[in-house]
Amino acid sequence: MIVEIDGFYHQILITGKKCSKQELKQMYVRAKQMAVDVRDLPIIFCRLNKFDIVPFEEDIQVDFVIDTNTDRIYTPHTEQNLKTAVINLEECTLEAAFSRVIIKDTRNNILVVQDRADDWNFPGGKQEAGETPLECAKREIKEEIGIAVGDLIEIYNGSFYFGDIKWHGYFYFANAASGIPAINEVDKIKGIQFIKDLKSVKFHSELSRIIDQISGSKQLKTSTTAWK
Repeated sequence: MIVEIDGFYHQILITGKKCSKQELKQMYVRAKQMAVDVRDLPIIFCRLNKFDIVPFEEDIQVDFVIDTNTDRIYTPHTEQNLKTAVINLEECTLEAAFSRVIIKDTRNNILVVQDRADDWNFPGGKQEAGETPLECAKREIKEEIGIAVGDLIEIYNGSFYFGDIKWHGYFYFANAASGIPAINEVDKIKGIQFIKDLKSVKFHSELSRIIDQISGSKQLKTSTTAWK
């Protein structure tokens, strides 16, 4: 059986004894509970369940996909969008994408979240199949911290490399927001706060290179988030 572990930090193929989806879910949950750093999860999973990491090949037939961003386990052959993407992978320029949203409080402090790897980030996450970057931004913020955002203005987009995977990131400023920030996805984030200076926390090295550019953007300097 071949399983793909897919997420913000990895895209890895592993192989081991055939099992059901439910059994695979139990194996994944156990490995995740033991992983202090989400980036170590594939190695821990293999050690616990006697799986082996194999070279990644885009055209290999995968039995299950474990999405570590959403904790979802699925069979790719049953999802038409994913199946179409695999079939046409060599003919297109698809790349993984994520959206992040910058939200201010009434004192112009900026909301940031801390992930399981101890890096800080703006709230947001991975774009799903058939979803626009803007739709992704609104959905992820609601799911992750329980905030409804509106009137989003794009302030930056560009390419990033996390491990060997190329991502395209979209950063928005929220001119409107409602709700009370809270950690809804405890498996993804473990901290949330508003900060005055973006340099006061440690962002992932791949994101830290654009912090100055985002901090200096006219939109961020002159705009405020209206709370309802």
